[in-house]
Amino acid sequence: CSAIVNGNLASLGELKYMVSLYEYSDRKHVCGGSIMSEFWVITAGHCVYNVHPDDFWIVAGVINLRDRRNRRINLVDYFVLHEEYEPELMAESPLGMHVIAEPINDIALVR
Repeated sequence: CSAIVNGNLASLGELKYMVSLYEYSDRKHVCGGSIMSEFWVITAGHCVYNVHPDDFWIVAGVINLRDRRNRRINLVDYFVLHEEYEPELMAESPLGMHVIAEPINDIALVR
């Protein structure tokens, strides 16, 4: 399912440190994540399982991915899966991490 049931629209700045794992070849949002530091983003393990980091961007700074003026795009250097990640237990498995190739500069402006 690609919809959030009973969700609400967010205002800019309301969801601090939220990013999109964006598959640019298909031009689609794949998963959400949270900025942990200028080089690290945390997400669900299934989001980074069996995919290649070169196929993705980390998009930050916008609440609408079509907003090209304000979005910040960072390349993914590599993914890290928790050592206990089990794909068959997708909903219950540990987290995955994105390591960003270049830093998310001025994180305060992203929020």
